[in-house]
Amino acid sequence: MDNLVNIETLFMERATGSFSACIATSQQTLPSLQTLKNSFLHPDEHTYFNTLKAAKRQHSYLHGRYTAKQAVAAYTQHKELADIKIATGVFQQPILQITNVQLSISHTEKWCVAVIYPEAHPMGVDVELISPQINESINEIITEKERGLLPSDAPNLSLLWTIKEALSKTLRTGLMTPLQVYEVSKVIHKEGMIEAHFTNFAQYKSLSWISGDHAWSIVLPLNSMPDPLVLARIQKNVR
Repeated sequence: MDNLVNIETLFMERATGSFSACIATSQQTLPSLQTLKNSFLHPDEHTYFNTLKAAKRQHSYLHGRYTAKQAVAAYTQHKELADIKIATGVFQQPILQITNVQLSISHTEKWCVAVIYPEAHPMGVDVELISPQINESINEIITEKERGLLPSDAPNLSLLWTIKEALSKTLRTGLMTPLQVYEVSKVIHKEGMIEAHFTNFAQYKSLSWISGDHAWSIVLPLNSMPDPLVLARIQKNVR
């Protein structure tokens, strides 16, 4: 697999069986992605990419497709990345055109993360740069219950934002729903990360952590037990 991307297969045990997902993390500049784009963009994606004028939008589009397709290749063993098409849904959500498999993508100017998972086991990811802008936004909409769960400092407010956004991606609603709907009801501190539960979506949990100047979250079904060694490697990959 491409040595510019870190890919981990995350096994998750449940009482009724097990599931697996592939999580890819990557740091790529726009020039390097432009050099590589012919190797991973589907023809339809090429057409769309050519309409993008802003460098920031070009970077996020290429970074997301590149990282996600590396995870798709690992998950499906389909090595021809340019044959894989990631379409866009009516709410701008990424849609993987492979039966019974879906994805979630998130990126900042520095990092990109993607998870490929079976449709039977919904998941979502988010990464955010710890910044005053996000802190101001999240501080305005957090609930009284949430204020008592985590300190109101920059890293923890950014972490709370990623928890909510990763849940919205899991539910495939995006941020078109008031963020208070995704209220965090409980936080459990674990070694190197926190586990968050939700008031209105008790069937899910978030596994979240801070690494450097970024906050990260993975949302998955509550009763799925992911391999802790793989989670530790994912955290190490983004230090």
